[in-house]
Amino acid sequence: MAVEINEVGPHSEEFAVIQSNIKNSTLVNVDNDYVQSEMNRKYEVSCNITNFKYGSDLSVFHGRAQKIQSPPRILCNRNWTAIHQNQLVLKALNALHQDGIAFHGYFLQPPDDQLETLREFDELLTSGKIEFMNFLSPTEMVRKLNSVDIYVSGTKSDGTSVSLLEAMACQKIVLVSNHPANLQVIKVGVNGFTFEKDKSEDIYEGLLNILGLRKRTIRKIQRNARRYVYRHGNWLNESLKMRNEIKNQFLASEAV
Repeated sequence: MAVEINEVGPHSEEFAVIQSNIKNSTLVNVDNDYVQSEMNRKYEVSCNITNFKYGSDLSVFHGRAQKIQSPPRILCNRNWTAIHQNQLVLKALNALHQDGIAFHGYFLQPPDDQLETLREFDELLTSGKIEFMNFLSPTEMVRKLNSVDIYVSGTKSDGTSVSLLEAMACQKIVLVSNHPANLQVIKVGVNGFTFEKDKSEDIYEGLLNILGLRKRTIRKIQRNARRYVYRHGNWLNESLKMRNEIKNQFLASEAV
């Protein structure tokens, strides 16, 4: 996975497992040019590499461009792991709350063993501005995405995030870290926005910037987001290319 390629140290057991898997493979798929370059730099790769996005099912994930609601609705639907850094997003939203800015935020329900770590946000969490959700089916996630205005991900490492592509397919304004993999997807001010990785204050500034955008600018960015996914993250097209490549690999191996 992209996170492991980006984050695993060369002397760790996990690194050795990844290297072994690569050596025993005839084909490895990555979903991002940056991740592919990192894999080639860090590992001994002798097999074929493909670069297909895992993508968004555009028959399911779609929505219309619309103005930002009042109060704005903000979704962070990443898991509660150290990599995804949901607490970083909460810290930024807490700053908005302390400034008296109205909004409504949605997160996946954190696991019980992490509830204690959220004590610093008690005032925000009891304000009625934050709602925790159970895991949602694709259909339910589409409905949730189409009820919000802004998608935020605090993750410090990624490939081409499927949840990001799904949000863009639904024409959301997206705000993600400036990790090199994200910069392969997001052109700032064109189809979304980025913040300085690991900095909650930059998420805060990014959200303020988005809330100050003109309606015409918002709709242009929303449409560009959808257009990007249609061209570069359409699961119907990507899965077909992947299946054809796997078929070709099988045929080639049988011919040897």
